[in-house]
Amino acid sequence: MGRDRSFQIKKIVGKHLCIRSYDFGALVNPDWIAKHYLKEFITKPNMKLDDFKDDIQKTFFCKVSKSQCRRAKIRIQTMIEGKLTQHYERLWDYANEITRSNPGSIVQLGVHVNLDGNYFHRFYVCFKALKDGWNRGCRRIFGLDGCFLKGKVKGGLLAAVGRDGNNHIYPIAWAVVDIENKDNWKWFIELLSNDLGLNGGMELSIISNQHKGLIEAVKEVLPHEEHRQCARHIYANLRKTYPSVVLKKLFWLAAKSTVEVQFTEHMNAIKGVGAYEHLMARNPRSWCRAFFASGKACEAVENGMSESFNSVIDKARKKPIITMLEEIRLYMMNRFNTMSKLHETWEGDICPSVPLKMEQVLETQADVDAEMVHETQSINDLRESGYTEDEIARCVAAEHTEDDEEEGIDETQPQVTIKKRRPSERIAKLGKKIDGLGSASENPLEIE
Repeated sequence: MGRDRSFQIKKIVGKHLCIRSYDFGALVNPDWIAKHYLKEFITKPNMKLDDFKDDIQKTFFCKVSKSQCRRAKIRIQTMIEGKLTQHYERLWDYANEITRSNPGSIVQLGVHVNLDGNYFHRFYVCFKALKDGWNRGCRRIFGLDGCFLKGKVKGGLLAAVGRDGNNHIYPIAWAVVDIENKDNWKWFIELLSNDLGLNGGMELSIISNQHKGLIEAVKEVLPHEEHRQCARHIYANLRKTYPSVVLKKLFWLAAKSTVEVQFTEHMNAIKGVGAYEHLMARNPRSWCRAFFASGKACEAVENGMSESFNSVIDKARKKPIITMLEEIRLYMMNRFNTMSKLHETWEGDICPSVPLKMEQVLETQADVDAEMVHETQSINDLRESGYTEDEIARCVAAEHTEDDEEEGIDETQPQVTIKKRRPSERIAKLGKKIDGLGSASENPLEIE
């Protein structure tokens, strides 16, 4: 056969009695696995390692370790999304593409300039549709929060999340930064203030956690805003020192108190359990509902808006920067489309959550009114209890005949009963008086 690249079979054993080996050693390596599973991961990017390992054994009849699958998955992600350095090299192009395809949107990219080159510092984006939507139909409150990136390159993602007229979350702007500190928070809030025209924070409320430098940065940029602290984080810190179920109930009763007298009663109860000084040192005016400014149509005492947004983008935070930013953008596009279709099904000029909220309030008020009448036997008693004439007229009515009108009414006698209506009927009369709670005509999803 000479030098030909061939071989010759001298003997064939047709029947094999040996046990098949599933160990292929170096033949099945992460590069080989990545090559054969590239298309599979394009359609199933979130495949778990255990499922990946089982699929390889079923398809190719070979055993691989979990670490091999992990390295193969990293190689596949690199093949699909590109290297990390390529992502940061293309950030300028990505920023230009956003401003080209979304006129009016604001994108800011900052770098550290060193002798050996430029290094990423921070990246801010606020789409025009989100900006206009917040100004047209959202409540004058938003939450500020930051979360960690979970990929190879560490950093943080800052976000501002508001509430629309239907009491749903409304992401406004976000930024990727190298580290979460006062300088980056101040930079983010300054850009946000310029985009939304916040005018120093007049008639604005902000709710946040106690992040490093956040509260100081807000006070410098928006000195006139009402700042609320997240009650959930205050309790989380409280629980470390005072782990008590009774204290937990009393704390949330105090945080959700609607009047100062009610707050004082619950805080006096906390004195017997402990932690009174700890809570009073946290400025109750920033975490108790009784002290919040009126007109914001938002009774939230915790920053659930931002926590919900962080939960939604949890998987995206594990990916390279451009892929992460694109997934957030696509999420917002899909959300706008879904909410716009939902808006088309609404009837009337008021967002659906507002009448539901009013029904709950009126149901509660009806119970309170009924309780008040059973305890009170005359109109004078109601007046002595501190109720105004308008409150008495709204809740009760004097039962008398025409003869009573001529002879006069003795207001010391029990002359009052409740006028109870179904909540839906009461809402029909109050519907035209609802103002500032968000109407369907001002829905932020109606973007031209």
